[in-house]
Amino acid sequence: MSSWEMKLGSMVMILRPGFRVLNGNHTVLLVRKKALQSRSNIKVMMIVFFDLDGIVRAEFVLRNTTVNCEYYKGLLERIRKDVHRKRPEKWANGFILHHDNAPCHTLLLVRQFLSNKNITVCPHSPYSPGLAL
Repeated sequence: MSSWEMKLGSMVMILRPGFRVLNGNHTVLLVRKKALQSRSNIKVMMIVFFDLDGIVRAEFVLRNTTVNCEYYKGLLERIRKDVHRKRPEKWANGFILHHDNAPCHTLLLVRQFLSNKNITVCPHSPYSPGLAL
């Protein structure tokens, strides 16, 4: 028995000869096709540093980039330059960094960098979803 398909959006009409539907001689079966998954071009990651006066730095993470300790250390170097340029009064008085306990924030490389640059880190309790922004 031969059949043919007619696609309507996410539905497929399968028409088979020999069956009656109303006035015609075809039956119409609606079959839902499984949706195809594709990588979204819209979803991106953005890292934002801000203080009471507003945003100090906002940076989009490139597609297929992992935020590891080396990436985060480079980001901290860029944020230091931005604080020096945009918030000179906070640069002179010192600023406090508050970040969560993500692995890339707590590794030795990042902690040594923060210590060498005299950046004070506000402690973050191990599990505190109320403090996470």
